[in-house]
Amino acid sequence: MCTEKQQKCIYAVSKELGLEYDQEEIENMSVTDASSHIEQLKGQLMQQGHKTVQPQFNEWRFGMCVKQVLEQMNLRYAIANPEEFVLFVGKTYQLVSETEKKLKAGTKLERVVAPAIIQK
Repeated sequence: MCTEKQQKCIYAVSKELGLEYDQEEIENMSVTDASSHIEQLKGQLMQQGHKTVQPQFNEWRFGMCVKQVLEQMNLRYAIANPEEFVLFVGKTYQLVSETEKKLKAGTKLERVVAPAIIQK
């Protein structure tokens, strides 16, 4: 069954599009089916000119990314170079988000050796 958050998203986007939905059908969707249905609905919103659809921001993921970047970057350096800090946090967040999407999609990830820059 899909998550409550996915159900709420489907209801909200369907309402925005003026579509009717079957509550029982939505509640019985799998997580992956709900995700693909949400993407389809968002695509319909974009086609209709709704440009306000924004990806969800995960505060926990963001905090983890900030922590990881600060562990790799000296705090004084981060304060002295805020643009670089923001860039690294943003790239880390994007990388983690892309990895999550691939894992949810069932993509088999190959084992790779981490670049020397991130090896301790």
